Amino acid sequence: MGFVAGRHTAIVSADDHGLAFFHSLGKVLFVEASDILRILGRYPEVPHPSASLKTPLVSSSVPTFSPATDAPQRRRARFTVLSMAPLPLGTAPHPTDAYNVVALLTPTKLVVIGLKPTPRTWFKCPREIDEGGSWKSRSKWIGTLAWFPSVLAPSANGVASQAQNEKPTTPVLAFTWGSSLHLLNVQETRIKQVLKNSKTGKTADVDIGTVTYEKLNKWSAGDDVLALQWLNQNVSI
Repeated sequence: MGFVAGRHTAIVSADDHGLAFFHSLGKVLFVEASDILRILGRYPEVPHPSASLKTPLVSSSVPTFSPATDAPQRRRARFTVLSMAPLPLGTAPHPTDAYNVVALLTPTKLVVIGLKPTPRTWFKCPREIDEGGSWKSRSKWIGTLAWFPSVLAPSANGVASQAQNEKPTTPVLAFTWGSSLHLLNVQETRIKQVLKNSKTGKTADVDIGTVTYEKLNKWSAGDDVLALQWLNQNVSI
């Protein structure tokens, strides 16, 4: 689980079945009005209940079944969520703060999504075959990730600069599969798009922001990495 950005009522959760959800908690006229959005994975397919039992139909968006008579199809292991973390707010504002970015790691890929302005997947990084250890070993089940958010770049004397012309650092995502470690810069890129007004028929150039990444480095450890944490902008353990 993790809190999204600076809100204390926005939470993301994930499980080993490959399902991840965004929970927006709140109240309307003193009544609980929480919204839950599935952001990754699919519900397992559930066979129809045995006809001989004449089980009544239940109106629900979540599949139902009788554990005593029916069993869901086994979830394929590659959908397991190994690690998940929202991008935290740093000590310096950054354009990526507006997107509520969340990183999710599965045995086969890294998925980075944004919850604002509308939920969407921004990019994916696939895992190479036998990367970080043999696919048949325990390494395929071990993965970690950690964000280092945007901060003011330190000056020559090691103190963060407060000058107005100083730009904040770009958020960095470190993630591992087995013994393999990757570092990515996650940033906002502005692009021009031509949009047509459906009412007037006129077109206009619109500046649209997208979340992109840049590969920084890759490193292999002597054994599987079990935990990952940043100490400062340049050091993680």
